[in-house]
Amino acid sequence: MVAVRPRYFPRIAHELLLSAFIGLLFALFARRQFRAGVPIWGRETMAVLSFVALVEWPIMIYLHAAHPDWAWMYTHPSAARSILLVVLVLLAALALVMTGYVAGWALVRARRDELHLAALGALGAGAFLLALLARGRVLVEGDYDAFHSGHARPLHATKLGWTLAISIAGAAIGVALVADRLRAQGRATVPVASIDPSDEEPARSPSP
Repeated sequence: MVAVRPRYFPRIAHELLLSAFIGLLFALFARRQFRAGVPIWGRETMAVLSFVALVEWPIMIYLHAAHPDWAWMYTHPSAARSILLVVLVLLAALALVMTGYVAGWALVRARRDELHLAALGALGAGAFLLALLARGRVLVEGDYDAFHSGHARPLHATKLGWTLAISIAGAAIGVALVADRLRAQGRATVPVASIDPSDEEPARSPSP
């Protein structure tokens, strides 16, 4: 078991890092229309919001409703059953997706492709590191008392294990569909003949 002090366990931080990562990623796939001057608050934003409403939120709601102790990584038995806290987590996830999306839009408009990719890498690495550090809690399933008494079951031997596998696959498909939609909107909005070649390539730093 990983020795992580309960009140500092970054369970929600992991979800929020992934939310910001997804927002940045969607902005990257919408870079063609953003560089052409398409306003950020349009069809592209609706595609991003649809992912949150139809994919991310349902997964989060299910995990917090059906497996509350696991969702909070066995750290806060009372918080795990607080509807108010779950609503706040859902709103925070939405806010982080949109924050990442707007930040990505700003980076695209400024042609800061290297910084955009670096931010994606940092967020992805941070989420992976948090999951790795907490693997002793992530890879087992049970209620709060079972975990702390050493009787939690291995995740792969439980229904939650299969549910997570399906949820991750579904989320990946959702991201791919929205990304493809954003690229299609870019091709429809900005004809290929009118694209500056630099719009399709990462911006390069000027030679010294």
